[in-house]
Amino acid sequence: MDEPLGGLKGILNLRTQEFNILLALHKLELMNERTNPKNISKEYTRISGKGIHDPNLFNALRNFLDRGIVHRESRGDYAINIEKLREEVEKKKSDALQEVKKLDDTSKKMEEYLRKASLKTLRPVVEYMSLQEFN
Repeated sequence: MDEPLGGLKGILNLRTQEFNILLALHKLELMNERTNPKNISKEYTRISGKGIHDPNLFNALRNFLDRGIVHRESRGDYAINIEKLREEVEKKKSDALQEVKKLDDTSKKMEEYLRKASLKTLRPVVEYMSLQEFN
């Protein structure tokens, strides 16, 4: 998927239908077309090759509005909230970096543990015997 918004599907945890609605909105904005539900539905059909039921479209738009991904403009048009998308990308990036740091720390601790464990097996085992064992 070479779309500019392609990576957002996973970052925003969107289903394919939701992502295609967002993509349709994005394409309409790029073409300077009205971004009303009717045009979004038509563009969605062009993108996905199948239509979308109005309740599904409006539920997705309501979800986007609630999450701040999209905002309403005049005349019932919708627009993508670029700042919110940046925030979501930065949050996902920060979370991923924290996860990588945790993995690095765990890996270092495991390596240290294994190094110590291997040293223990290389050490000679000394057993002290009592004088009674010689008699």
